[in-house]
Amino acid sequence: MEQEPTGLYITLLVLCVILSAMISGSEAALLSLHRAKVRAMVRRGVSGAKTASQLVENPEAYLPTILLINNLVNTAAAALATAIALSIVSNQQQAVLLATFAVTSILLLFGEAIPKSIGVRYPDIVTIIFARPIWILRRILYPITGVLNFISKRILVIFGSSDSRQVTEDELRSMIMLVRDSGAITEVEANLLDRVFRFGDRQIREVMTPRIELVFIERGTTLDEFFDIFAKFPHSRFPVSSSKDENDIVAVLSSKDVLREFSSKRIAENSDVTTLSRPVIFVPETKPVVDLLGELQRSGQEMVVAVDEFGQIAGIATMTQLFEEVMGPINEDILADEDFFVLNDTTYLVDGGARITDVNDRLDILIPDGEYETLGGFLVEVLGRIPVIGDEYRLGEIQMSISRMRGMRVGRVRIIIPTESLVQNDDLNN
Repeated sequence: MEQEPTGLYITLLVLCVILSAMISGSEAALLSLHRAKVRAMVRRGVSGAKTASQLVENPEAYLPTILLINNLVNTAAAALATAIALSIVSNQQQAVLLATFAVTSILLLFGEAIPKSIGVRYPDIVTIIFARPIWILRRILYPITGVLNFISKRILVIFGSSDSRQVTEDELRSMIMLVRDSGAITEVEANLLDRVFRFGDRQIREVMTPRIELVFIERGTTLDEFFDIFAKFPHSRFPVSSSKDENDIVAVLSSKDVLREFSSKRIAENSDVTTLSRPVIFVPETKPVVDLLGELQRSGQEMVVAVDEFGQIAGIATMTQLFEEVMGPINEDILADEDFFVLNDTTYLVDGGARITDVNDRLDILIPDGEYETLGGFLVEVLGRIPVIGDEYRLGEIQMSISRMRGMRVGRVRIIIPTESLVQNDDLNN
């Protein structure tokens, strides 16, 4: 007769552990499942999705039910374990210690850790399975949970807490990915939204052009000297230093300003191009890019110089680089709309995509025909590989060098045609 209550207690204890596991797993699943995913399941007509949606959309409604049941079950499990231990061990203190250790270990492993791990890993499946039972239990226990919920809300109001739920950045990103997977937005749009979130976390040092990649121009550089530099490095802007010391940046020179003045013949070949430079702003390299963007907009500047903690030049950041963090790569090639640009009487910058026939006609040279149509294709053919910046090739007296690449494609080619070659070509044409 004494074994019957013990056997019954063991059976009830097992049921309590199973019920605790179900409640814990469903709680973890409901808290892990994103609202956007539940709505997608509702649209697909998944069985039980509507009930799951009611719980996920209003977590305050089901959490008191889950907490109440879990506490009741765990308390019952502790009482049953104590009763079982007392029937096995005559010493009361030893029985209590044995029951405490046993029920804690069992509930922690089988009632919490394992079921919650499953709930987090498979939140949609677990939620669909247990949504209906939780909804029914909520209706049954509403008189109790309603009072508990009312009391908890009043306490939150006392401490100044709001009922509104704050959506985290991770949740928003997950929603974007779910909407993308559903086809409501494109991959490009999803990437754009993701860049917006990353933008707020960036510092200048993460987006700037590092010092090692900068090309400096000294104050007093003439137009001819500038074109020699620009032919090798056709950048849109150049930091201007007052001396050989590259840490002494005093201004920034826009290539567009120089080319505009040159095209209008308002600047001579021996003129100091740095007179066209603009003031520069110095900022710490740890400055958030969001703050920098606002500062650039207010100041009207397009470039800043970033300095490290020791006051040394760390790099430069432009407005274009900040926009690229959100919009993706932007073509800032100042010669993007010009296939041919004349630097001086013998030097030209030619787009790698210019057709061979156009190059021959415009520059009055003779690049031989072949299985290529563009200047870039010709250089790939004669070099026998994908070119890199600085590669050179001589066609007779004509010197060609790669000054810019666009990925695997030749972007800009500097062509130097000696005066003697031009005279010879004129003689041949005549």
